[in-house]
Amino acid sequence: MRYFSIIICFFSLSFFASAQAPQRMSYQTVIRNASNALVSNSPIGVRLSLVQGDPSGSAEYTETHTTNSNANGLITVEFGSGEVEIGSFSSIDWSNGPWFVSSEIDLSGGTNYQFSNSQQLLSVPYALHSNTADSLAGGYSETDPLFSSSLAAGISAADTAYWNQKQNQLIAGTGITISGDTIRSSWHEVGEHFGGGIVISVWMENNEQHGMIVSVSDLGNVQWSNVVNTVIGVSAQSQIDGLANTQAIMGQDGHVSSAAQLCADYTAGVYDDWYLPALFELELLNRAYLQVQTSTASTEFATLYWSSTEYEFPFDPWILTTDAYQMVMGYGEIIHSTKDNYGRVRAFRRF
Repeated sequence: MRYFSIIICFFSLSFFASAQAPQRMSYQTVIRNASNALVSNSPIGVRLSLVQGDPSGSAEYTETHTTNSNANGLITVEFGSGEVEIGSFSSIDWSNGPWFVSSEIDLSGGTNYQFSNSQQLLSVPYALHSNTADSLAGGYSETDPLFSSSLAAGISAADTAYWNQKQNQLIAGTGITISGDTIRSSWHEVGEHFGGGIVISVWMENNEQHGMIVSVSDLGNVQWSNVVNTVIGVSAQSQIDGLANTQAIMGQDGHVSSAAQLCADYTAGVYDDWYLPALFELELLNRAYLQVQTSTASTEFATLYWSSTEYEFPFDPWILTTDAYQMVMGYGEIIHSTKDNYGRVRAFRRF
């Protein structure tokens, strides 16, 4: 298989603040080597820096960590609790931003660091700054309204005697269903079992609810297509229209089998309009990862899932295969790999 990235890192920051020091941030990243393979169960050296104003500027604070990646190549360290090289984490003036986090990695677990990435901290980390707001200048005087002067004070027992019969005065309509004494919304929600699968996204079009549904389980672990040396082109490169991509994949000369065909052949009850999702549609599944995982009470998702979006890299007659996009489910990392590579498949449909 062939990849184009040297080191692909995905990082997320979550923040912890309390009324007292210390403060810290949780840093996570997926480690890959020069061949784009996961670096699993290995010692990793990490150097993290806070840079003010410009990501290319000098570090205001720097610390180092030595940790180990897990089976999925993931490392987690607490930024603010490492070996300090520059500055003081507790003395950072979070109001004097913008701030950027720069990360450097040593894949051997030592201190021969190589630059990984730099990302701006947005509004969330300034919750750390709010830790300093212990008092308000000049104080604050609060005046509560008197209950006796409110409308609620005039409600009597007689006013509520027939509340449990109010559903008899309501009329079912758009978004509302009534059955006996039960009134509920008829709108569908993310995580709901509906339409042959699980709802992962909902939206409104012309005052009507529409949404995206994913199959309850994986359909298999297959190659993107048996046709690997052909660039399909724009008809299979949409990032939002998986159905059009699926039809273009199956329409190739010489097509016999593919991840797209696996989805098109899938049925769940009366529902047979499934397709291989485009890249951004697959991202909707990644965003609903928790709801889907909880709804199915199944084992963890596999690592790599195929999208139907062909990688728009110019065809090279000296290269025997072309590429398509995959996603690392749960992390949202996007890669592209050769079409003869294997990946997991989930079928999508819309309502």
